[in-house]
Amino acid sequence: MFQNIKMKLTYRIIIPLVLIVTILFTILLLFFINSEKKIMKEAQERNFTKIIEQFEKDKQIRLQEEKKSLEFITKTISRVSSKYLYDFDIESIGRTLKNFLEVANIKAIEVYEKGSSDIFYALYKEGKSIKRDFKNANTLKKSLKSIMQDIYWEENNLNLGFVVVYYDDKEIISQFKKSEDTLFKKLEQSNKKQEEDTNSAILNQIFILVLIALILFVMVFYLTYKRVLNPLKILNNGLNDFFLFLQNKKDYANAIEIDTDDEFGKMAKSLNENISVSAKLHEEIFQLNTNLEERILERTKKISTLLDNADQGFLSFSKNLVIDQEYSQECEKIFKKNIAGLKIGKLLYSENEEKREFFEETLSSLFGESNELKIKNILSLLQNEFRINRKAIHVKYKLVEADRFMLIFTDITAQKILEKRVLKERDTLKMIVSVITDSDEFFELIDEFENFCKKGEAIIDKSKTALNNTTILYRTIHTFKGLFSQKEMKFVVKKLHEFESLLSKLLKSQDNSNAYLVELIKSADFKTYLDEELNTIKSILGDELFNKRGKIVVEEETLSKIEDEIYKISQKSGLFKEYEHVIEDIKSLKNRPIYLMFNSYAKLVSQLSAQLNKHIYPLDVIVSKDLLVKEEIKPFIKSLVHVFRNCVDHGIESMEERFEKDKDEIGTISCSIFEENEELHILIADDGKGIDLDKLTLKAKSLGIDTSKMKKEDILELIFKDKISTSDEVSSISGRGIGMSAVKDELEKLNGNVNITTQKDIGTTFEFIIPK
Repeated sequence: MFQNIKMKLTYRIIIPLVLIVTILFTILLLFFINSEKKIMKEAQERNFTKIIEQFEKDKQIRLQEEKKSLEFITKTISRVSSKYLYDFDIESIGRTLKNFLEVANIKAIEVYEKGSSDIFYALYKEGKSIKRDFKNANTLKKSLKSIMQDIYWEENNLNLGFVVVYYDDKEIISQFKKSEDTLFKKLEQSNKKQEEDTNSAILNQIFILVLIALILFVMVFYLTYKRVLNPLKILNNGLNDFFLFLQNKKDYANAIEIDTDDEFGKMAKSLNENISVSAKLHEEIFQLNTNLEERILERTKKISTLLDNADQGFLSFSKNLVIDQEYSQECEKIFKKNIAGLKIGKLLYSENEEKREFFEETLSSLFGESNELKIKNILSLLQNEFRINRKAIHVKYKLVEADRFMLIFTDITAQKILEKRVLKERDTLKMIVSVITDSDEFFELIDEFENFCKKGEAIIDKSKTALNNTTILYRTIHTFKGLFSQKEMKFVVKKLHEFESLLSKLLKSQDNSNAYLVELIKSADFKTYLDEELNTIKSILGDELFNKRGKIVVEEETLSKIEDEIYKISQKSGLFKEYEHVIEDIKSLKNRPIYLMFNSYAKLVSQLSAQLNKHIYPLDVIVSKDLLVKEEIKPFIKSLVHVFRNCVDHGIESMEERFEKDKDEIGTISCSIFEENEELHILIADDGKGIDLDKLTLKAKSLGIDTSKMKKEDILELIFKDKISTSDEVSSISGRGIGMSAVKDELEKLNGNVNITTQKDIGTTFEFIIPK
């Protein structure tokens, strides 16, 4: 065997080795030449990059300094303009802006008054001339950069508006561009000279390397022939014994006896060490095989724990579309049942057979598919948002293996609620802006529509045909719908559109009659539609906008002066009884609508709910706009802030708690006010957790109050005692036990009383009764 190896080594290794070495040397030589050139080129590029980076850095520093200078100028313009803007002095502000516009890079200055989108004053630079009106101003501004600065009146820090300065830094950039071009030309000349020097050096190095290579070729041939063949024979025999040992065909392996210090000696030593530890390796492999299953189970448990503690649901299924036994706990919270073994289509589309079939066919078509783009496009056809158990759930589909899908479920209920609320608020604000923009037009439209509503069935001219009356009515409604649409009053528009649809169908019907039209008009509550929109506007703007329309508004202070004058006249004339009813009438004029005193509480509830991360519907105070109260009740109304705070903090639960109790995830706090039997009733209620009577009793006992003989009503009244609170923690909102006592104190000043009703997980209602 060794003789065959020797011949093979001689004819198949040594001779080819020389050829290979020659080829390798040629490759190495070419590599060396290319490396030299590459290193030189990289050095040039690094040098070029550093120069460019420094050049760019200097340019940016210069631009930043220019911007800081312009920001300082903008602030100076803001301070100088504040007085002129405050005094509405257009001439002075024009002179001031003209001086600043002489700065080289400043091309335009615009001053805006707060609350207005129109420009208060502006100057534009066209060439060397300065203009106040410039038809190409918008085009000019698009090509410029700008700096904005608010304008404040220094005496009271009042925001008057803002100033915008437009500037052009192209001149600075142009200067740097010219310097950059000059620098590039110099670098190019330097690089060319360096390449010539490098090529000359490479030729000298090639000659030396060729000479060294020839010497090395002779040495390699000699050493290979003399010192490789015999060590290979010994290694061959030793390796044969070693492989037989590894295959368990021999109980031991002979040591490889090579005592040289060359690579073969080191190889023999290394192989001998491997032979000596092979038994230990066999034993370790056996132990690893034994413990492998335990390790896999432990790792699986860790992954399962990780998924169970995520706020998302994870499940998987294979080609049969049956959900695997392993899924995250969040899935059970979402579906409220064990879903293992269920078909995914049946789970998501339990009541829609057509959608379920499409869903299952789409998923089945993707098993085994490898084209990622096709997978992505097909998955985009599937529904990714579902409503499951009154929650909005987002579903993400992932083909994790060729024959396995994973679905990830995420609860996006809070996000959807927020989006809906934002859209509603946006529409309301658009309506408010439209009303304020042209209030005269708005009131004219309201008057016309109210007159239309008052006519009622008189709208129908019974001397004309039903078709004629329907057509006229259809046009009238359509016109009003268009007018209200301009005012962004979408609720009225929606209701008018529904009524318009009925009329449209009626125009096509053969059963139409004037009598039916009369009944249809009676059933349509047009005025209610309008009142709902007007109430929304009043809730934001207040009644001031409506009060001043066609009315004379008298200040309360003026009424007090008139009252004093009449009182003095009655005293001097001795006719007090004759003037007494006049004085009482004037006093009644000073009574205020009570709903105005509750306006701030809606905002309070909204702010507290956001601060405490609770979801609560907007507070709606139900009260007649005509209900007037005396000023004496005002301190008590203010004290009710503690009741509303407690409703939010102690009453309403978190969204998670409410979900677990199968309640609407969004809490409700309500307030209603009415008069009955010469008494004022104020009801404040929440649908939260209710008052914890046990906790209230323990708190009372800790303060030395005996509750053993108290009725439930008496125990509930304890919340109005000082230092009694059912809260475990004191916060900036509540928990000190003094707020409710302040409410009781103000109530007693008015000779009022309170009734409390509460039920666990249903809610609490406070009814305050105050004699008129």
